[in-house]
Amino acid sequence: MSELLIDWLKANDLAEYEALLVENEVDLKALRVLSEDDLKELGLPFGPRKRFLNAIAELKSSDALRITELEKPTPNAPTGERRHLTVMFCDLVGSTTLSERLDPEELHLLIKSYYKTCTDVVLRYEGYVANYLGDGLLIYFGWPTAHEDAAERGVRSALEMVEAVKSIQAAEPLVVRIGLATGSVVVGEASRDGKLETGLVVGEIPNLAARLQSLAGPDEIVIAPSTQRLLGNAFSLTSLGTHPLKGIAEPVEVWRVDEARRTEGRFKAAHAETELSPLIGRSEETALLERLWQQARNGEGQIVLIGGQAGIGKSRLSQALRENITEPHSDLHYQCSPYHLNSPLHPFIEQFDSTAGFARDDPADTRLEKLEAALVGDDAQIREIAPLFAALFSLPTDRYESPKLSPQKQKEKTLEALADQIEARSRRAPALLVVEDIHWIDPTSHDLLELLVSRVRQLPVILLMTYRLDCVPPWTGQDGVTTIILDRLGRHAGAQLVETVTEGRSLPDVVMDQILAHTDGVPLFVEELTKSVLE
Repeated sequence: MSELLIDWLKANDLAEYEALLVENEVDLKALRVLSEDDLKELGLPFGPRKRFLNAIAELKSSDALRITELEKPTPNAPTGERRHLTVMFCDLVGSTTLSERLDPEELHLLIKSYYKTCTDVVLRYEGYVANYLGDGLLIYFGWPTAHEDAAERGVRSALEMVEAVKSIQAAEPLVVRIGLATGSVVVGEASRDGKLETGLVVGEIPNLAARLQSLAGPDEIVIAPSTQRLLGNAFSLTSLGTHPLKGIAEPVEVWRVDEARRTEGRFKAAHAETELSPLIGRSEETALLERLWQQARNGEGQIVLIGGQAGIGKSRLSQALRENITEPHSDLHYQCSPYHLNSPLHPFIEQFDSTAGFARDDPADTRLEKLEAALVGDDAQIREIAPLFAALFSLPTDRYESPKLSPQKQKEKTLEALADQIEARSRRAPALLVVEDIHWIDPTSHDLLELLVSRVRQLPVILLMTYRLDCVPPWTGQDGVTTIILDRLGRHAGAQLVETVTEGRSLPDVVMDQILAHTDGVPLFVEELTKSVLE
């Protein structure tokens, strides 16, 4: 007799009938179908028969309840979900040596500080720390919050973590090694007890990230080719060759991340090493921008807002205008960033950094010389504004005579100086000013845009700003402001784009239909899915 049946008999105060059931080979399955006549045949008197029937009825009722609960969808229950993630493994190098030298309590406090330092960095990039594994961390980018740039977020986070861990107060500098891999996983899978466990990732990618982390040296970040392909030109990378990895079927080419590159925006970084596809389905918008440019270069400044969802082609449209301008002009590009929402004037500082040609290892004096050379104006004007620009780059200003200003006055003068520089450049040659992704603009940069908008109409300037539709720019609907909202591509234009990506090779109709159906007319998705199909 099974233990379950014995437990059931005891629970219903019927244990005295155990031997009777054993003798007649009644198990738990047979028990469920016993009738009162069957119990009479077994020789049970009236009272016990009723207790048995009552207990059997309760057993059937609980069975039905369990079946119903299994079939009924539970809104809040975690379910297995396929997601495209970047997975990071971060490991503290030399932790065994630390454990031998430090008192356990000291080691605990040090590991706690290490965890907090890494977690703070990860959270700034909206990553998710899935697990703390002794002296290591398992981290996801792209879950629970999906990001189109999850791979870039992961790598930027890794670079910051390397530096942040070094700053932890310890007897000697702490060192980490990091591995990252990107690909499809299932999030929320069965755990050991058979329940769904939120945040558990199943697939090859976590294993690959762990193997890559073991290949990394101290303070090194090693990434999989799946991650490398998504980074474009945003980082300096070094190929470490092809390595066989335990648990991975084929040898894998791996890459070391050396540093973040200075780029002119996300779009250029993503397409630096690839030829741009022709702009399809945007002839009206392109013609409108060209007309507005002609008005701007004749002194009638223009303000243009280009809105649309991610991947719809906002940056591609502004790039088309840049390609179509043949006359001499100033081309100033400012990229707002989701990573620097709290960094005042970040897009304008980055642009001036590029214009001045600062190198990462330039000493302060060299930077000051490059800064002065990049400023527009006579000697007196440059001496007046140089301290303001030097302060933006945290450079020493003692070589300049400058009055002490309150923080608010310093901000006002800095914004005026930045706007004056842009105006001075436009008076030398008509200017194209492109401010990308203003839905990520920091408050101080927003104030500078307000100042520029008030000046542009009297200058040979076209100020073009791109944004996503969940952000409504404050200049929408104002006089002299042109708003272009990009729609999804129609089927014909989508098919044209597919044929462009395939370089004229025809795809079966069913494949073409699937691509167009799954990409919903978003050009970026059309290109990426078509490339995936070709691969």
